[in-house]
Order: sequence, then C-alpha cells, then structure tokens
Amino acid sequence: MRTPRSGLTLLAAFAFSVFLPGPVSAAPEGTMTWGVHVTLASRWLDPAETEALVTPFLVLYALHDAVVKPMTGVVTGPSLAESWTVSRDGLVYEFVLRKHARFHNGDAVTADDVKFSFERYLIYLVSGPVAEELKRTPGFKVASPLPSIGQYWLDFPEQGNPKSPWRDQRVRLAATLAVDRKAVSEAEWLGFARPSGNIVPKALEFALELPPHPYDPARAKTLLAEAGYPGGFDGGDFTPFPPYNSMGEAIANYLRAVGIRTRFRTMERAAFLTAWREKKIPGVIMALVAPSGNAATRLEPFVTRDGFYSYSPSPKPRISTRANRASWTGRSARRCCIRSSDSSTTASPMRP
Repeated sequence: MRTPRSGLTLLAAFAFSVFLPGPVSAAPEGTMTWGVHVTLASRWLDPAETEALVTPFLVLYALHDAVVKPMTGVVTGPSLAESWTVSRDGLVYEFVLRKHARFHNGDAVTADDVKFSFERYLIYLVSGPVAEELKRTPGFKVASPLPSIGQYWLDFPEQGNPKSPWRDQRVRLAATLAVDRKAVSEAEWLGFARPSGNIVPKALEFALELPPHPYDPARAKTLLAEAGYPGGFDGGDFTPFPPYNSMGEAIANYLRAVGIRTRFRTMERAAFLTAWREKKIPGVIMALVAPSGNAATRLEPFVTRDGFYSYSPSPKPRISTRANRASWTGRSARRCCIRSSDSSTTASPMRP
C-alpha cells in the first residue's frame, strides 16, 4: 500500500485506527469487563467522530489497533504493520501488514481497510497553512468542533512589577486593542476561532460572557502615549504556547505596529510548560489552556495567590478566597468570576 506523505504526516501523532466499516457478524468468545470512570458516549467508538481528547482515546486504544503507534521504548513502533519503508524523497510510505491480522468478527485486515480508515480519520486542531491545504484537498471537510473550552490569550507576567511598563493598565489595554482578532482567526483557524473578552469560555459553568475589545491601533498608540511611551517601548520576550508559532508571530507583529517591540522566543512544549509553571518566562506569553470545570477552576491557576501560573507577587486575597470557595459552591463561583474579571492577567482571548 502506497500512501502520500502529505496525508500520513498529518495523522502521525494519532497513528491509524482500523475499524470495521460494516456490521459485526459474529461476536468474539468470552467476556471482558472493563471499568471506566466516566459515562461512555457512542461517538467515542469511531475515530472519525470522537473528540480528540484523552478520555475518548482510552476507548479507542482498547477497541482499535494501529498501523504504527508509540510503543514502550520507541516513538513509532510496529503494530498492524510489521515493517515499512520510506522513499528517498520522503513522499511515499509503504507498509507491510502483518499476516493473519483480523477484525473482531474474524474478517482479514487488508490494505483497502487501512485506506478506508485513513481517508475518514479525524484530524484535530490543525491551523495555518495545513488547514488551508486541507480545505483544498478533495475528500476532506474542515469544520468547527462543538463549543470549545480551549482559549488562547496574552498573559503579562511582569504586570506585578512596579518598574515594568506592563504594570500600567493602559499599556495592557493598548496591547489588546493592537490585535486584529478577526484577521488572526482567518489566517490561523479559517475563521473558526471565536474572539472573546474573557479567558473563561461561555461553555463553562458560571462563565461571564464579555465582548472582545475591538481592533483599534490608533487608540492603542494614544494609550501608550498617555502612559508615557509615545515612541513605544521594549516589551521583552514574546513566547507563544508551542507549537503555535505562526499565530504568535502574527500577534507579535501587531504589537510591534503600535510600538510594543518584543523578541520572539520559541520553546519545545515540555520546556515551555516547565518554565511557565516555574514562573521563568518574562515579557509576554501567548497562553493556551483547555481544562474543563467551571469559571472558578479556570481562573484559579492564573489569578489566585498559589495558582500554578500566577506571576503576580500580591494577588488580591479575596480573589484567592472566593476562587477556592467557588470550587464547592456555584453561587460563589459566579461572584468570583465577576469580581476577578477586571483583575485577570489577560488580553486578546480567542477560542479555537
């Protein structure tokens, strides 16, 4: 079986799941009881329909095999494929399937089955040129997922430093007014990313829906002048959440256009997450998080005294108290979100 590299590369992180395209004609013998911690959804049985999240993939891993997949000690190990070769130009991969590989109902696994799976497999969270290429590719449909809880925004870890320009709220507001969210969404997410005024997406319980700031570079420059920076200033490093570097470059260019000059810095994801948690990333961070929960659990890591990513040396004690209490009471969660909305370290939120 010869498969173009362009398609294979996109799916490498998720491997290939081979699933039965027709009805099961015979059940396997015996019974296996499998306990899980959540209620199962039927869409989790099909790699082309499920969300690309950890919990559904527990189901996929139990029910489906792959041509190649990460194994103990190797990044890409043989599974349904016993071997494979790559052409000299890197454009063609050829897999040799294991003999006697079969579906749950006893049918033999063939190259046609792998091709069928490959062509309708789910691809998740693609952006930029890859998304544009997919949009032009026959047989692929690019669509927005269910209401997203993922959120990008700008974090200013030095705003707690009295000597930093980021301490001035006018400077932070200038930064958010400098970014054309709609243009970034069109360029990076085919217009599917929905601008927001809050790092707590409306899909989460007790979220306070706030309108995004408009794109207004003229007002951004005025605010910088009022803050004492008529010629702009050195904003330090600009570090995007990896691997969304092209999106980060676009936003850094918007900041530069109004006078906020930064040094673009890229990091490998593991190093980034470690440095972020250890509060070793200065300047501007293009952040991304997508944990579930409610407004309080989304805000807690960033605005409370002991939050993992809270850089401010003296966050308001009442915010910490209310956020902790809000983990248990919905009423308090709503108050926490409302009271802390103006104290957050954010600007320019955008949901993918």
